Amino acid sequence: MLSLRQKLIIGLTLLVVLILGTAAVLFVREKQDGLISDSYASTSNYVEFTADIIAKDYDLYWLQKGFVFFNREISSLLSKSDIVRSIKVYAYSGELLYDSSTEIEKPYSGAKRMTTDPLLLSQIHSKLTSVQVENDGLYFLKKDSSGTVSYVDATEKQSLTFNPTLRLKNFAASAKDQYAIVYELNYDAFNQKLVDIRNRMIALSAFGILIGILFSIFFSSQIIGSIRKLVDAAAVLSKGDYSGRVTITTGDELEVLGNAFNTMAEEIDKNTRLALYKERVTKELELAAKIQTEILPKKLPALPSLDISAGIIPAEEVGGDCYDFLEVSERRMIFYLGDATGHGVPAGIMVSVANALFYYLSHRKELMEIMIEANSVIKAKTANNMFMTLACLEWNDDKKALRYVNAGHEPLLIYHAKDRKAEEVRGGGMALGMLPDNSKILKEITLTFEVGDTLVMYSDGLPECWKNQKESFGMERLTALVAQYGNLPSSLAIRNAILSEIKQYAGDYKQMDDMTIIVVKRKM
Repeated sequence: MLSLRQKLIIGLTLLVVLILGTAAVLFVREKQDGLISDSYASTSNYVEFTADIIAKDYDLYWLQKGFVFFNREISSLLSKSDIVRSIKVYAYSGELLYDSSTEIEKPYSGAKRMTTDPLLLSQIHSKLTSVQVENDGLYFLKKDSSGTVSYVDATEKQSLTFNPTLRLKNFAASAKDQYAIVYELNYDAFNQKLVDIRNRMIALSAFGILIGILFSIFFSSQIIGSIRKLVDAAAVLSKGDYSGRVTITTGDELEVLGNAFNTMAEEIDKNTRLALYKERVTKELELAAKIQTEILPKKLPALPSLDISAGIIPAEEVGGDCYDFLEVSERRMIFYLGDATGHGVPAGIMVSVANALFYYLSHRKELMEIMIEANSVIKAKTANNMFMTLACLEWNDDKKALRYVNAGHEPLLIYHAKDRKAEEVRGGGMALGMLPDNSKILKEITLTFEVGDTLVMYSDGLPECWKNQKESFGMERLTALVAQYGNLPSSLAIRNAILSEIKQYAGDYKQMDDMTIIVVKRKM
């Protein structure tokens, strides 16, 4: 009874013999077909290139008794092809005018040499280049206006299927409308290449078989130990110890299995750690969201002349939107709405920094001074890729004046009760934190804000609210909503109407960004 090791040695040896033998046969056949196909293509090009040259040299040298010069040119052309054995020049009558294989030392003299071979006569009489294969098949090469070659019979009417891997007897080509140049082919050099390839493949196969036998012996001695390592490691893994690994270097499927086992253990360990990390991050995000909620104003200011409403619909994670109302005095209020880059904890931290900054700077007399100072601090204290767009306004209840500075934020929308139209007010500017000094970019605008008018500030989450992957709400729809609902009696009603329309537009599509809005309506 054969042991497992013996079975492996015999089976692997037979497998190696079968694989290498089959590969060698297929390779030799493929190489043979490739060489013949390449020789056909190169010879076809050779014929097309040399036919007119040979006819020209025949007229120039041979007919002028320049035998030596003509033979020299023919020898030069023959040296450029490994497969062309001889070149013959025929008249269209079928007379052999020159034969490079016999007229080596002196030209032929004697009776006319007329060919009687019907296939060769067909080639000589045709204006088309032709090729004759070893089984006496004859094909004529016909080119169309685009240069595409097709194969036809002597009548040029019946199309033929040509196999370029067939061995050829000759090529024939018409030249100068006077001669037919016949190229006889010799496959001796080609056959020698095939013999060399076969010998190399035999030697390579023998070496491969020897290596296969040695490998099967080595493999069979390793397989039992490798299986034992896998069994022991699996036992350790089953106890919850994911640090154990196996080392198998057999170079075969067992090594792949060992690597797969190690990958599995690493993935289990990684997923366990990832689950713990996700739990921690989830808690941190929940805490960040809570902090973000806490810094939003708990109570909206109650100025006699203004009716104010604000709100935020957060996305799934911590966002970068913020707003606040800072009552500098009984008659003066500063309010702003900002949007930090990105989402998550970094954006939440930047929002917290911005809120603290504007709270501290709100007692400055000028909006421009507040915005310039805030930009300087944000640029110095945050990462280079972090910045915040922000629109800041000041309402002076004594003067009934509304001043506005924009740092790259979305334009304001103002509903004018007088003509019942919504105006888009662009303030320009550049986001806070992008430049060390933004004093030359920002500008302050005094807005017309009369009794009954409504001001709408918002984050880009409103116009960029998506209903699918291709369609978003857009500024045109948002402006139309402000024009439609700007005459409602309260800022809260206006806010709710706008948000309701946008949420209805989005449907069940995932909200990608926070949607923050401030609505201010002038009462008196």
